[in-house]
Amino acid sequence: MSEFTAAQRRGTLAFAAISALRLGNPPENWGRLKVEFSRMIEEEIQMKQSKYSDAQIMGILKQAESGVPVAELCREHGMSSASFYKWRAKFGGMEASLMSRMKARGEENKRLKKMYAEKSIQNDLLKEALGKKW
Repeated sequence: MSEFTAAQRRGTLAFAAISALRLGNPPENWGRLKVEFSRMIEEEIQMKQSKYSDAQIMGILKQAESGVPVAELCREHGMSSASFYKWRAKFGGMEASLMSRMKARGEENKRLKKMYAEKSIQNDLLKEALGKKW
């Protein structure tokens, strides 16, 4: 048996709620459905946390700028070269304050995406319920 993706689970729950509304009886567990939608959206949006702080990343990038070979830095700090090059592409030339502002904006963006997704689901359910012919 294959595991459902978050989008498939969310779609199944939405279909069940819309079907119940079509039949004229809103789901009894509406509160639980709302919590379940929120949890699934949160799982999709949440990213893996880095084990390196902003200051550590900036220090590693500055060491590389000063001439330390990338392979040596990766071995010393226990990271992959792919992580280093990803950080350099993303944070290269930035100051620590700019880096923290960028991360704060990313957090705000995640929060807004979650709000939008919840409102979108509510809007779709309301449209479906109001579109029903009495």
